[in-house]
Amino acid sequence: MRRTTSESKLSQIKLSLYKRGPNRYATRNHVLVLASTFCCNRAVQKICERFRELRFGSNSENRVIPLVHTGGCCDVGFDEALVEGALIRMAANPNFGGVLLVHLGCGEFCSTCGAQGAPQKNGRLIQALRKSGHVDEVVIQGRGFSSAVDQGIDKVDRFVTRLKDMERELVEFKIGIFAGVMNGSSDMTSPVANAAVGSFIDELVLDYGRAACGQVVEMLGAESEILSRAIDDRVKWEARRILTAHAEQRAAAEHEGVETEPTSGNKDGGISTLSEKSLGTVKKIGSSGKIVEVIPFGKKASTRDGLHIINTSGQDVLSLSGLCAAGCNLILFTTGRGAPTGAPGVPTIKVTANQATHKNLEDIVDLYIPLEQVIRDGRTLSDVALEIIGGYCAQVANGTELTCAEKNEQYDFQVMKFLPTA
Repeated sequence: MRRTTSESKLSQIKLSLYKRGPNRYATRNHVLVLASTFCCNRAVQKICERFRELRFGSNSENRVIPLVHTGGCCDVGFDEALVEGALIRMAANPNFGGVLLVHLGCGEFCSTCGAQGAPQKNGRLIQALRKSGHVDEVVIQGRGFSSAVDQGIDKVDRFVTRLKDMERELVEFKIGIFAGVMNGSSDMTSPVANAAVGSFIDELVLDYGRAACGQVVEMLGAESEILSRAIDDRVKWEARRILTAHAEQRAAAEHEGVETEPTSGNKDGGISTLSEKSLGTVKKIGSSGKIVEVIPFGKKASTRDGLHIINTSGQDVLSLSGLCAAGCNLILFTTGRGAPTGAPGVPTIKVTANQATHKNLEDIVDLYIPLEQVIRDGRTLSDVALEIIGGYCAQVANGTELTCAEKNEQYDFQVMKFLPTA
């Protein structure tokens, strides 16, 4: 049983969330329409186009969300397992109250169709998700593209009918929120925005509560800080293993004359080395929470309280996808120069400490951390962060506020791959 007392100020805040099971809550109640292979992407889009203007839920915060990608056919070796795991875990994210799988019929993860064109529910995706009770499917090779789209529209409509009257339940902030954190390192992001998010994460995981981060390659140069936060020797060994693997991959790339970190945008923002970037990156997970788990990309995180490290690259969309697959129901994304990026179905809150960025890009950046309050008014960054970030997270989680990425229908998803496609 998870603890329900804490010194954290966040433990005094109640949220209204959708309950999915023991210690599992959702900030949204979307319907997800997922392509089991890239051949089905257009069918997914056609189904979702019918529901483009549909909003449901007590605050009209829920929608029908498409998930398209470039996998599901001709992936080889462990790449196939990576794609399969990521799709399964995305479909299992608590923010989806219903999932429609759109199959071609012959892909690696597809169900086949019977003599009358009916789905056989024998594909690897639906077999893995069948116990959830909120999954259905259509097969294009059954009766054709148009028929599959029509069937998909009908099945999504049934999902919406069932979900639209589902009520939220009150739950403590620290129990209900599993926050993912990620960053873009430039300008004032590292010293201020990441530190502000880190202060919020410290409060979230104080005594109990969960948070996750990825972008392991951006921890290189700050390995000692990461390893010192491991809760035990097993977690420390896992953290050292993935850090070493990323360091070796980076060394191999540099040997071939390839340099990806820091990026050109990082350099324009004043970052000159990977170590500088990494020291800013680790600020976003705070300074006191313990790392309790290190998990591969595409795997689900446990309900264990503390910090969870997701093994993703530094690329924004890959990091977002890994956090969503791990089960995060809310994501904080710090940015210095601005980015429109957003996850399918999981509210992605963009945070900056660059006032000009927020002013010029207010349609893609949600929050500004007012450093002037710290300098001029003598407030602590922790207090400012808790007020600004905590308050906005509560509004978003409750569904009374939509993030910029949600308003812009920015649904970015990608799966890490390592091998050539067959």
